[in-house]
Amino acid sequence: ILKKYALKRLPPEIVNRKKMGFPTPAYAWSKQMQVREFLYELIASENTILKSYFEISSLRKFFNETFKSFDQRKIQTTWNLAILSLWLNSNR
Repeated sequence: ILKKYALKRLPPEIVNRKKMGFPTPAYAWSKQMQVREFLYELIASENTILKSYFEISSLRKFFNETFKSFDQRKIQTTWNLAILSLWLNSNR
C-alpha cells in the first residue's frame, strides 16, 4: 500500500531501490579528542568491563591502530565496542 502511494509522488527509481541503512556521524565524532578519550575509557582503560571478554592488550592495540589509520570500518567497530561496554555496564 505504501509503495503504491509513493509511486504517485516519487520517481520509481527511488521507490523501488534497495533498503539503505542510516549513516551515523561516528567518523566525524571520532576526530574530537574528548570523544576519543571517552571511547578509550569504555574500550581500552584498566576499568573497562570488556576485559572480562577480550584481552586488554588486544583492545588497546585495536584502539591505537584505529586512530592511527582512521579506517571507517574500524571506527564503526570501535563504536560498537563502546555500545557493548555501556550495555554490559548497565546490565550487571
